[in-house]
Amino acid sequence: MINPILASLLGILFNFFSFAYFDWKLFVSSSLYILFVMIIYHFLCPFHLNYVFFISFNGFFAIFNLYMAKLWNFFELDDMYKHKWANIFMHFVSWFIRFFAGIISVVMIYMFSTINTHIIITSFKIIGVMTLVPAAVFIIEKLQNLVLNSLFASFSIKIEE
Repeated sequence: MINPILASLLGILFNFFSFAYFDWKLFVSSSLYILFVMIIYHFLCPFHLNYVFFISFNGFFAIFNLYMAKLWNFFELDDMYKHKWANIFMHFVSWFIRFFAGIISVVMIYMFSTINTHIIITSFKIIGVMTLVPAAVFIIEKLQNLVLNSLFASFSIKIEE
């Protein structure tokens, strides 16, 4: 059984490195996924990562580790789940992309509201961010689930949802 409070504290202190507390396969797969997302972010997004991102990531990993510890303990009690790390990794992928898009959306809305342009143009930009980001996150989530499910199926890793 994994202690949720300890997992949350490790999330605050060590960010995604705290996944090593759960399982090495979860740590490696999550590290590769975060590296992939950061490379995509670096090439596609004009905003630079600053301290707001890092502080918010520590908060995210603290809350997610608390959630993940409770899931892990539930999976340990139920014998049906053979690959606990794969199930939790699928949850992590979904929640991380939602969180990451939310942080970028908040930064974009703040940036658009501080630019001195006409109020109608600014409101159209903000409305565009608020309507297009959820649709983009939905499409990205579905594509990620399709790719990851096919990857897990090719390695005969059964995921129960």
